[in-house]
Amino acid sequence: MNKGYLLGADVGGTKTHIAITDFSGLIVGVASGEGANWESVGLENALSTIVKIASTALNSAALTFDDLSSTVLAVAGVDWDEDASMLHAGLVARGFPKNTVVVNDALAALYAGTSDGIGCISNAGTGGKVVGRDPKKIVSTMGGILGEGAGAFQISLEILAQCIHAYNGRASKSEIYFEILNGDDETTFFRSVARDGYHHSSSIAP
Repeated sequence: MNKGYLLGADVGGTKTHIAITDFSGLIVGVASGEGANWESVGLENALSTIVKIASTALNSAALTFDDLSSTVLAVAGVDWDEDASMLHAGLVARGFPKNTVVVNDALAALYAGTSDGIGCISNAGTGGKVVGRDPKKIVSTMGGILGEGAGAFQISLEILAQCIHAYNGRASKSEIYFEILNGDDETTFFRSVARDGYHHSSSIAP
């Protein structure tokens, strides 16, 4: 089959969406799944997740990686050039085309909202990031804990802080307090939080 298809991926910290189109823009395959920010889930897990979801999208269109003319992945956690190079190498080793482009996910929103990719975007997803681009260069915050707030991760940290206040008697124990405990003993749960046994994620934000 002639190469005539494009793959685009929005890879966030909470979820991943992949779409495949032909050159006219007609969507021929889609798939979605869990987040794949390599800073949160680790490089190997991120690569495996992206490949799995891309393969599902390709299969839904009866296509393979060899049918793709161009592939662009907008990935949360890609804050430096070496991040993009690392992910690119890992994806190509797993079957993605060599001309695959990996950029930060905020850039996808910038290009979607402008005709030339010039402007500013404030992206609030699982994390937050601000990117600006003029005709010569791109400037951005570093993302994650070093970026902008107002993402789901920050919201979930605020929720956890309120639960800690409730545990210490500084606030009332709300419905979400017991939902976060998920049936665990209070002392055991908060001891885990205090001693780094608790793996905090943005999943409680919704």
